[in-house]
Amino acid sequence: AELSAADSGRIALASAMLVADSPLPDSESLEGRLSETCRSAALGLLGESVYSIGMGYRPWVLSAAMINAAIAQSGLAGDAGADARLYALAGDRPVEGLDSLEDQLALVVSGTDEEQIASLEAAAPKFLDGSFIAETKALVAAYDAGDRSEVARLVAASIAEGSSSDPSAAADFRKLLYERNAAWARRLAAALAAGGSYFVFAGAAHFLGPGSVFDEMRGLGAVD
Repeated sequence: AELSAADSGRIALASAMLVADSPLPDSESLEGRLSETCRSAALGLLGESVYSIGMGYRPWVLSAAMINAAIAQSGLAGDAGADARLYALAGDRPVEGLDSLEDQLALVVSGTDEEQIASLEAAAPKFLDGSFIAETKALVAAYDAGDRSEVARLVAASIAEGSSSDPSAAADFRKLLYERNAAWARRLAAALAAGGSYFVFAGAAHFLGPGSVFDEMRGLGAVD
């Protein structure tokens, strides 16, 4: 899995601690640093109370809250996802992580405040016009249908659009996808060489399209 069973059980507490460590200095607020479009998108998704609280934290906190709210509005729930079900089905069998929780959380908070604001501003129009929710639903529908080509197309389109609207996004995608793909490929190649039976579950975007885990494993000679 992306995270070990032990790390999965620490997500809520570790995330709460990370938020607690991310307030802005008392005299600072995000509000004057955001565009009207971004403020409107945040207010619409979060409501005035949560929006006001978010103004006192680093931009990644507001971004994460907006993403979670939009996903909830899409009708999705984290505790009903495939990961939660597969962890439960594992029972007493060991579940090892391809990442550590600390490495994943570091990706969430990476970048300067200015870079985080730029990413938030690039995404704001999609929150405001509902296209983020529509695209999320389309991706889930393609995944449910087992349409690998459509999932790959939607992911590639999202990467291309994000990279064109946010100058720092290309580097973010490299860290989020391609560098992790290469690291995972090395882990999985070593597991195959060691022998035994494994069941791998992780984000579908890592296993589709150019630069996927499978591409990296082919480069290592681990798979045909």
